[in-house]
Amino acid sequence: MRIYMLVLTIIVVFSASEVFGMGKSDGSKEEVKSSVSEPAPAAAPKPAPIATPKAAPVRTPRAARVAPPKAVGVASPAPKTVLVTVNGIVIRQSDVNKEVAPQKSRMAAGGRPIPDSMVKQMEQRVVQMLVEKQIIKDKVASEGVVITDAQIQTEAEAIAKKRGMSVEEFEKTLLERGGISKADFHEQMRLGLGFEVLMKKAMRAEGGAVTEADAKAYYDSNIQKYTHEAQAKASHILVKGGTDEASKAVAKAEADKLLKLVKDGGDFAELAKAHSSCPSSAEGGDLGYFEKGRMVPEFSEAAFSMKVGEVSDLVETQFGYHIIKLTDMKAAGTSTFEEEKENIVKMLESGKEREFAQKYIAEVKSKAKIKWTAGFEPMPATPPMR
Repeated sequence: MRIYMLVLTIIVVFSASEVFGMGKSDGSKEEVKSSVSEPAPAAAPKPAPIATPKAAPVRTPRAARVAPPKAVGVASPAPKTVLVTVNGIVIRQSDVNKEVAPQKSRMAAGGRPIPDSMVKQMEQRVVQMLVEKQIIKDKVASEGVVITDAQIQTEAEAIAKKRGMSVEEFEKTLLERGGISKADFHEQMRLGLGFEVLMKKAMRAEGGAVTEADAKAYYDSNIQKYTHEAQAKASHILVKGGTDEASKAVAKAEADKLLKLVKDGGDFAELAKAHSSCPSSAEGGDLGYFEKGRMVPEFSEAAFSMKVGEVSDLVETQFGYHIIKLTDMKAAGTSTFEEEKENIVKMLESGKEREFAQKYIAEVKSKAKIKWTAGFEPMPATPPMR
């Protein structure tokens, strides 16, 4: 995971991290498999990322219906109240209200009650986030780090692409679901990227890079993780089907045209990027490796019956019409260290970066001038359960 994403997740992006789960490891295939995955049993360790079809709602007798509980109001301090001063910059209740309001609105709109304790927790989290955000901002400025608009645009495009969106679509969704404007998002990106520069410099000075020996030790201690059933690697183009025969016919006709283009030598990845309805389109339809039970039955049966390099005819599933290209197969067995080394190194590096980020932020925070207004001091952290 990129260090700046760690900073955004840990400190800056309070709303966006809840909207999009920005703390997830970059490069995960779980999101893009949602249009082909077989829903897993509730007790499975890795539940499928797609929801099973909902059962028809049970009709409640009219007289027994009860209106959803209303949100519980909480008396917060007046907006102009100064909660804390950080390096001479004041943080007021109005700053907290701005961050909390979108979340409260979403919960209220969904008919969920908002208990006093939850509002208090939200506000406390936001105050801490604003304190640490200001500390990071001051640190970046004091070190003279400059992040250009071009750098921000490049990183915004990368984030949006991983979610199968354009930058415009991603920023629109941030605003609609998280209350985060384009200007706020770019400010957070600028701050996170700036702090990444400082973090990398500090990490290089401290040393401790992940070595091949570290990766081998992890592999040997976790060999069971690398034992697997037969796996297929495939790409696909999905044309979503409709709920009635007419719309299904339209979808099938479109899928037939795409299949002909593929069979006539068209570039599969480019056609997937341009026409597939699955988030995997951003990666040319690539779904990575998967075991047979991971996908819906029709998709699995087709993929595991093909030869490497072969393209299927149309495969219909509950999601629509698929054109599948099998790109590799792995027999059941245990992956070698050489096959897994790159992924293990990245994973261990991500863990070290996360640990270093938290330590470095704490160090910078310890040197900042923080003055809490009486009555608004942060509550002491709860000791972890043993």
